[in-house]
Amino acid sequence: MTDSAKANDLLAQLPKGKGPAPVHLWNPDFCGNIDMRIARDGTWFYQGTPIGRKPMVKLFSNIIRRDGDDYFLITPVEKVGITVEDAPFVAVTLDVEGQGESQVLRFTT
Repeated sequence: MTDSAKANDLLAQLPKGKGPAPVHLWNPDFCGNIDMRIARDGTWFYQGTPIGRKPMVKLFSNIIRRDGDDYFLITPVEKVGITVEDAPFVAVTLDVEGQGESQVLRFTT
C-alpha cells in the first residue's frame, strides 16, 4: 500500500464534520512508536523531515491524544506513540476580554 493510500485510508476512518475526532472514545491496541516528532516551535517531523503538507499536519493534530506523559496518534484501529518536545500545539493569537476574575483569555492554536 502506498503512503498516499494509507493517508486516504486514515482519512476515511475519521468522522466527518466540525470538531476534533473522538479519540477519547477509541481504545485500539498499541502498535509501537513511530519516528514522528513535534518540535518546540510546532513543526511536525516524520523520519527527521518536516511535514510540508498542511492538510497532513491538520489530520494528525486532530487525532493526537495524551495518556499520562506520553502522546499518541489514535485511530479506531491503531495507536502509535510520537515524540512531543514541549506541547503539541502552538498558540498563534491571544484575545483578551474583560478584567480581573471575569477576564477571559482565548488562544488560537
